[in-house]
Amino acid sequence: MSFPHLKTIPPKTVGLILAITGFSIFAFNDVCLKITSAEYDPFEVALYMNIFTTVFLIPCILLNGSLRKIMQTNEIKKHAMRSYFMLMNFLCIIYAFSQMPLATAYTIVFCLPFIVNILALTFLKERISLHRWLAIMVGMIGILIALRPGIIPFSLAVFAAALGTFFNASSVIVTKHMSTANHWLSYVTYVMIFQTPVLVVIVLYRGGSLLPNLTDISIMPWFVMAGICYVAALSAIPMALKKIDASVVGSLIYLVFPWGLFYGYFIFDDVPDRWTLLGAVIIIASGLFLIYCERVENKKNLNIEEI
Repeated sequence: MSFPHLKTIPPKTVGLILAITGFSIFAFNDVCLKITSAEYDPFEVALYMNIFTTVFLIPCILLNGSLRKIMQTNEIKKHAMRSYFMLMNFLCIIYAFSQMPLATAYTIVFCLPFIVNILALTFLKERISLHRWLAIMVGMIGILIALRPGIIPFSLAVFAAALGTFFNASSVIVTKHMSTANHWLSYVTYVMIFQTPVLVVIVLYRGGSLLPNLTDISIMPWFVMAGICYVAALSAIPMALKKIDASVVGSLIYLVFPWGLFYGYFIFDDVPDRWTLLGAVIIIASGLFLIYCERVENKKNLNIEEI
């Protein structure tokens, strides 16, 4: 499966579209995690999520040739490292979401842009422009206004959210280090291959079941939707990282928060106050500012190339 119509769009614009799409899908996936983690422990949720992801991944593989074609790579070690970083992030975030409101967890998770920028500066030698730092700072101000966290009591859930954020940032950096020759579906396929056996062993050791209660109609749809979302999001973010810098992708995570407000209101009956809404406006503005600056910078680069 190819996307020929995307070739007429500037690469950075494509990268921004993919990153925004990926994070928006991940926001809904967070809802699925929160709902399912109320019934199952984090290891079971992670395993069941991977099982349903694999179910929806198989048709995608068949439509794109063969498994052998998709798995062709010279970077097995990087795929493994990325998969296990993501697994640790997954388990930490599932636990955090099960123990605290989404908004509180997001307060900690939204430290991701700072961590990604520091790692990108250290390991990728990326030049972090002034407008990127400004977008990150404005976005963080929006988060503080919206959530007014004050001093969050330290707990295992807080530690899990912080640790998960570090592992998430690390996976972003590893992905950016990987070759563009990798098939876009390989970024999902290898995650399933490396993560699932580990989760099976852990769940069996803990005396859990390898499958959820398939007759539970209150939970099963959420696992199904999570599987679809995971395939889409895990494909979109790596493709975005091949088009734009890791620091830009990390900055766009702030756009998850407005989705959190939307889902919180319509699914969990959380009514945002005026400060939360003001913070959301600032967060969206920071994201739009970053997108605008990247488009201007992209046009300048195209003009230079033409000269």
